[in-house]
Amino acid sequence: MSQSIAFLEQTRQCPASESVTARTQHFREYEQTLAVPNAAAESKRCMQCSVPFCHGACPTNNLIAEFTEQVSIGQMETAWHVLSETNPFPEITGRVCPAPCEQSCCLGAIRAPVSIKAIERSIGDWGMANGGLAPIVPRREKRQRVTVLGSGPCGMAAAVRLRQEGYKVLILERAPLAGGLLRWGIPDYKLDKSIIDKRIDWLVDSNVEIRTGVYVGKDISVEDLLRSCDALALAVGYEQERSLRTVGSDRHGVFRAMEFLKQQNLATLQQRESSLNVKGKRVVVVGGGDTGWDCVGTAIRQGAQSVVRMTSRKRLPQKRPQDNPWPEPPQVQRTDSQTEECSEEIYDVRIVEIMGEDKVEAVRCERTLHRSEKHWNRKRESTTIEADCVIIAQGFEASGSEQLYDILGIAHSAGALVTDHCRTNRPMIFAGGDAVVGPSLVVTAIRSGLEMAETIIQYFEAG
Repeated sequence: MSQSIAFLEQTRQCPASESVTARTQHFREYEQTLAVPNAAAESKRCMQCSVPFCHGACPTNNLIAEFTEQVSIGQMETAWHVLSETNPFPEITGRVCPAPCEQSCCLGAIRAPVSIKAIERSIGDWGMANGGLAPIVPRREKRQRVTVLGSGPCGMAAAVRLRQEGYKVLILERAPLAGGLLRWGIPDYKLDKSIIDKRIDWLVDSNVEIRTGVYVGKDISVEDLLRSCDALALAVGYEQERSLRTVGSDRHGVFRAMEFLKQQNLATLQQRESSLNVKGKRVVVVGGGDTGWDCVGTAIRQGAQSVVRMTSRKRLPQKRPQDNPWPEPPQVQRTDSQTEECSEEIYDVRIVEIMGEDKVEAVRCERTLHRSEKHWNRKRESTTIEADCVIIAQGFEASGSEQLYDILGIAHSAGALVTDHCRTNRPMIFAGGDAVVGPSLVVTAIRSGLEMAETIIQYFEAG
């Protein structure tokens, strides 16, 4: 088969995955890494477009055409180096990124797009197993010290770039283990935490100091924090969840999504049952985003009797509408391994009451039209669904670090930091990630961390 016409003759290859019945019995990763020969065959489907829309759609601007070309000819080491130039954690994004690059793949206009995410994961896993985690050795050690607050994807990415330039880097994390959202917010069945552990070990081997269990203002004063570094990088995230403002939202059995997910991840780590367990219970998950889906999958794996996901969002069509042409992101109903697991979804509803005496017994919701249509359910027709637990996954409304911002004297608005190219209003303090842009993707946080590091480097070089 000629590589130049492989996209015409070869079907899309996707990683093997366990069946829904099998994978919902455990919290291990259920999707396999695409084997190198399969990744090479899939890479040949890349058309090597003169205008690669996939490159522009990728938040980290990965050189997709370049690394697929290397994989297609078996040059995995070169592909690893090409990919690592723009993305320091391909083994992570190859698991959790929603792959906007695939939505913009030129081949996707006429056929199934190239499995870019699967190829990226294949490269990442190959690199980790074949010497890709050699410690960072900068060409020249520099005297400046940078303290990074937060060890999530943004903070880790910033640390990598700064260490590559030879700066002394200290990461402070208030949680007992480093990793941020990657460790506590993403279920193990999507991202095995041993991968994060390897990256943390790699950073330590690269002379990045990491201190966990450190709360600024309690374990270290702000004065000492600023005195001990030449630049402070804030990568503290956006953690205050949006509450469900309805009658009965304070009843026993109502959980917040991140606490539910965090407790399960902690239980998986300690090989025990979660303290927030819904085994044998009727669960309602409120929220239509990725966090809601993670709660659905976690509840099913805990052994819930039933799981209903409800959202005020409108159900999208199965096929791309005529007014939504390629290469725009397709406005179609989501279908993936997570949606396969949920047997009941309810759209266009809002919960108006969580019913029960002392604990959750049912939820009452009103069916509505989509908000964009500016017409709500005028008859107030409602439906009652029996439930024992309600998990609120309606996104985030603030950083949760506003008190720290005030102590540092940096500007913030509506829960997010005010910055200019990652610079705050205080010269030595920089910020990036969700703390600046609000809740977003892991890959977006990585890009922001790299941009913050570049701004710090410019700050030092300018004297």
